[in-house]
Amino acid sequence: MVVNVAHRGASGNYPENTLIAFQKALEIGVDEIELDIYMTKDDHLIVMHDSTVDRTTDGTGAIAKLTLAEIKALDAGSVFGEQFRGERVPTWEEALDLVQGKVRLNVHLKEGGNPDGHYERKVAQALREFQMMKALGFLPRLTRGLSAGSFARIAPQRNTSKNR
Repeated sequence: MVVNVAHRGASGNYPENTLIAFQKALEIGVDEIELDIYMTKDDHLIVMHDSTVDRTTDGTGAIAKLTLAEIKALDAGSVFGEQFRGERVPTWEEALDLVQGKVRLNVHLKEGGNPDGHYERKVAQALREFQMMKALGFLPRLTRGLSAGSFARIAPQRNTSKNR
């Protein structure tokens, strides 16, 4: 079976990990969208591949040291092309709202988690709210206390490498 995956959305033609990249991936009929999640300084989940905003926005700095408001003020489109000026970094919830019920997700939990599992609980809470718990897979990073095992304890109904 062949699975068509849109890596960071339709990132070959649109700014990666943005809502337009996810929308275009849906329009071309992919089976799955891969995306990455980080937590901001003020405890919000955003969709971003890198630990800094430097490469994919007009700003600089580590996500863990920026607030959601600071990140939302950044332009995530013009670094890809002037026609995408005004694209913003989406929150985890904005991404879920767009793709809910339309496609499977492959979620990369990036560094920024903490040993008490708060990061994983926030990810799982949003998945439950959007009724998407069964429509995803995880490739967790084993950094700073974040692990497949901790997500498996918080959301045992999802298969991870620790509860298969």
